[in-house]
Amino acid sequence: MQAVDKLFKELRAAIPELPVTLTSHVMRHTWNERFSEQAEAMNLPEVAEQRARNSQQGWSDNSKIAATYTRRYTDRKGRELALRLQEELDDKLRDDK
Repeated sequence: MQAVDKLFKELRAAIPELPVTLTSHVMRHTWNERFSEQAEAMNLPEVAEQRARNSQQGWSDNSKIAATYTRRYTDRKGRELALRLQEELDDKLRDDK
């Protein structure tokens, strides 16, 4: 990880306008969120998505670390589902009047 941190330090020295928030940590989370979006768009089964993600990230087949990097996506999807349920209930209550 020190090599990656050094790379970002050198990038910032060469390109001062790079945002301070651009870090390897943020990039890993963003990459994993985009990966989840693409897997969903392709209707990739969950097991296949997990295997593909582990392979692309260089993690072992049984690694559970993906849960750390997919939390943001999972949270967003949970909020979307909850909102959809609320809207459906609201529509049903409105129709019952």
